[in-house]
Amino acid sequence: MPTRRCIIVLAALAAFGTAHAQEPKWRVSAGALYGQDWLGSEDTRRGGYYALSYSRAEPRIHFWGYDGELDIEGYYMFTKGGSDFVAGPNSSHHYGVLVIGRYYQRYTRATRAFVEAGWGLQFTNRLTHDIDTRVNSTPMVGVGLVSPLSDKEVMFSLRYFHISNAGTAGGNEGLNFFQLSVGLRF
Repeated sequence: MPTRRCIIVLAALAAFGTAHAQEPKWRVSAGALYGQDWLGSEDTRRGGYYALSYSRAEPRIHFWGYDGELDIEGYYMFTKGGSDFVAGPNSSHHYGVLVIGRYYQRYTRATRAFVEAGWGLQFTNRLTHDIDTRVNSTPMVGVGLVSPLSDKEVMFSLRYFHISNAGTAGGNEGLNFFQLSVGLRF
């Protein structure tokens, strides 16, 4: 069943990309998640993140003199919680889509720095202490660097990632993570 959802997300990304291509860039990335109580979550969680993204220049999100890039990201995230980080009821799997606006500034001759902000939806297979619903909202902000690597680019990013039901049910405590990832753009 999860494989079918991943295929649907990838097909939607491919269809969007071919319909609106303007120097498109695909990216595969992987990273680690770190959630701690001082970030506002009561349930301390760690995990991993895998994503496939499609980016293109988007003049409609021009901001303060910076040209915008629209990024559509499909991802799979797994987390483990509790004091012992054990499998079982404290493990959860998440599938989601993010829409991200990204803005670049030249950092060195070859390297560019960026800021990004986005929002998306996520489905989780298991409820946790801080997550009351299976479908949740996922706002995020981040910073990073992009550097050339042959005919590709390496992308490093640090994000603040929030997961909650946006007040639609339960206590809506939500989860907050720092996400560190590395990706390859092609």
